[in-house]
Amino acid sequence: MMMAMAAMADRKAVAAEVAKRLNLTTTTLYTYVNGDGTPKAAGQAVLDGTHCPGTAGKTRSRSRPLPASRHSSATAWA
Repeated sequence: MMMAMAAMADRKAVAAEVAKRLNLTTTTLYTYVNGDGTPKAAGQAVLDGTHCPGTAGKTRSRSRPLPASRHSSATAWA
C-alpha cells in the first residue's frame, strides 16, 4: 500500500506502469488507491489492518435460506 500510494502521488506516474511494477492490475490498484496517491476506503482498511481479502468493492449480499438437503425428509422422491 505504501509503495502504491507513494508511486501514485507522483504526478508523472502512469497507473498502468505502477500496477505492473507492483504486479497488480490497474483495476486492483484503483480499488485501493486514488489517482493522487491517497488511500480509498479499501486501502485505508489495509493500512488499519481491518481489510478482509477478497471483499474490496463488494457489497454484502442478502442472506437466503439454503435449499433443503436431498436427504431431508421434506424432499419427496418418487
